[in-house]
Amino acid sequence: MSEELYRFGGRVAYELWRDSHAMDQPAKRPRLRQFDDWGRRVDEVVTCAEWKKMKRVASEEGIVAHGYVRRFGSASRLFQFAKLYMFHPSSGMFTCPLAMTDGAARMFERMLAHNRVNKAAGRVVARSRSFVDRLSPHTEWLISQAFQRLTSMNAQHFWTSGQWMTERKGGSDVGDGTETVARLQPDGSYKLSGFKWFTSATDADMTITLARIEDAQTGKTVGGSRGLSCFLVPVQRRHINFTGPDDYAGEDAVERKCQSASTGGVADHGGDTLNAIRICQMKDKLGTKQLPTAELELVGSTGYLISKPGRGVATIVNMINVTRLYNSICASGFMRRSVALARDYTHRRTAFGKCLTEHALHLETLALMEIKTRASLLFTLDAVNVLGRIEQAETSGRQQSGDKSLELLLRLVTPLVKLFTGKIAVDVASEGIECFGGQGYIETTGVPSILRDAQVLPIWEGTTNVLSHDMLRVFAKTGSAAVDLLFGTIADNIAQPSGTQPAHMNQSRAVLHDSLLRVSSETVAHASEVLRLFIADEHMTDHRDSARAKGSEGVSRDLAYSLSRTYVGSLLIKHARWSNDERDVWTAYQWTCGNLHGVGALVAQCIVDRVGSRHPDTVEEQCKLARSRAANAPTMQDRARFVRALALDIDPSTREAQGHGAVDAHDGQNRARL
Repeated sequence: MSEELYRFGGRVAYELWRDSHAMDQPAKRPRLRQFDDWGRRVDEVVTCAEWKKMKRVASEEGIVAHGYVRRFGSASRLFQFAKLYMFHPSSGMFTCPLAMTDGAARMFERMLAHNRVNKAAGRVVARSRSFVDRLSPHTEWLISQAFQRLTSMNAQHFWTSGQWMTERKGGSDVGDGTETVARLQPDGSYKLSGFKWFTSATDADMTITLARIEDAQTGKTVGGSRGLSCFLVPVQRRHINFTGPDDYAGEDAVERKCQSASTGGVADHGGDTLNAIRICQMKDKLGTKQLPTAELELVGSTGYLISKPGRGVATIVNMINVTRLYNSICASGFMRRSVALARDYTHRRTAFGKCLTEHALHLETLALMEIKTRASLLFTLDAVNVLGRIEQAETSGRQQSGDKSLELLLRLVTPLVKLFTGKIAVDVASEGIECFGGQGYIETTGVPSILRDAQVLPIWEGTTNVLSHDMLRVFAKTGSAAVDLLFGTIADNIAQPSGTQPAHMNQSRAVLHDSLLRVSSETVAHASEVLRLFIADEHMTDHRDSARAKGSEGVSRDLAYSLSRTYVGSLLIKHARWSNDERDVWTAYQWTCGNLHGVGALVAQCIVDRVGSRHPDTVEEQCKLARSRAANAPTMQDRARFVRALALDIDPSTREAQGHGAVDAHDGQNRARL
């Protein structure tokens, strides 16, 4: 595993970084060619050679496939996301279509698994809460073929998928905003008609979309979320003519049949035209300009129903967990790139008579960026690890009672990690620009594009407010189960025993580490109790008291951030005890007790005040914690050593970390490439 990651890291740092920088140039950005030289409408999205190369690289490197080949068992998702972490900042935003591709693959994998269960049980109609009935032979074959394409490591057969949900009324409220209509055809397929206002990865090979099935007799559709069904829509006309399983004669034969099919579309001059899709215009966005995004119209596009009628929203939930985790790892990747570039510049820049490595305030800024980056990555990989364990249990057929708890934890943690990392990424990217001064504001340096591209992360797959609502829905639907599980996990994290102390660490430093982690654990435990009391007092887990829960909606955003910060604190403590690295210890302490959120303010002040007014003992406990932090605070010398080590990514025990001698700038420059 490590050898492959090192190899890929080298490819990212040199080859792909140059390609991604080229893709950000205006001449390389995607454009719409609506008409050919003979005046025929073709609606072709023209992309550069580097963008096409990213698709080939993603396939060859198994960026999606590793999540399904599962060479490393339950750790396969961690391996996959480690590659994504490195790939994203040098991919020219190609991770966006990969996220939707992986989301569709996960949905298809679960559909096929459910279908096997239904067939084994002799059920034609699945249980009412299931998102899919027993699939017809044709639909089963179609989904199987699409799944193989989406997870292929053969660049010639690899497909990407879009996720075309956003219409004129917006994207998050699909129940009210979806106007696309699907009409059943004699061959069992559907013709879809509707306007898609925002479609990223417009050049994808297929897409997943929602539509309302029109009643053949009345011409009416069902409103709201209950009227939405999920469809697979081939983007290219040559991919429409899927054959049935009895006619299947191999992939090449299918390709020849598809290319020779004449099914009718907007364009009319060959096999590589669109599936009755009219592209209206390309979107002029703040960032992600390398990514083709368009307004388009479905004018009788051929699609295939892949969900139970009216269960489209329940079906796409399987995609959302994956795409939100992609959003989070991309946020962490952007943060790492910002920190690496700023750190490298710190070794090069001289101001006021000395190198920036000797300016204490600049090092404080860098250390803070590093702490946020570490926290975001750890939070993301923790959620990815849960997903990997769930998937491994499903595919191995050895699901146990504890797996249901993992699914519940993932359902709650996923919106939290997405909102948390998306917001911090913008903050770190902005700080990274400031570290360069005026040069960071110059487009040709490549630094501003990180901030422009990062700004999409708090928006795509749910804004902060939408995700906060999602958290409240989990509370209401699961009662106290999700809350108890979350706080139980936090308690388990901070109770983890410490690993073996490094041989070079003296007794005084070992005592300092223990005291820092002890007070950090006490702070997290207190924050957990305050949050638990707040959730209980506000009746957030009681779906019957909807009026009271609605009254708490205004603080749901503060609650989401507070839960995220507290959960991350527990993860940092657990990791520091495992690694016994002084930088990890300081990261955990600074996150929970330092000046990152005020004096240990993991919990929003409005929540602390409200709980304190009802439970005076929590105020007394907070005072005890403040005294404990003061008694165990590190010396200014230790603090400076920790800050310098984190800022410059050096061993805290070295002379350089203590301010004696120069840091190897060449070593820092090599690390900055990643």
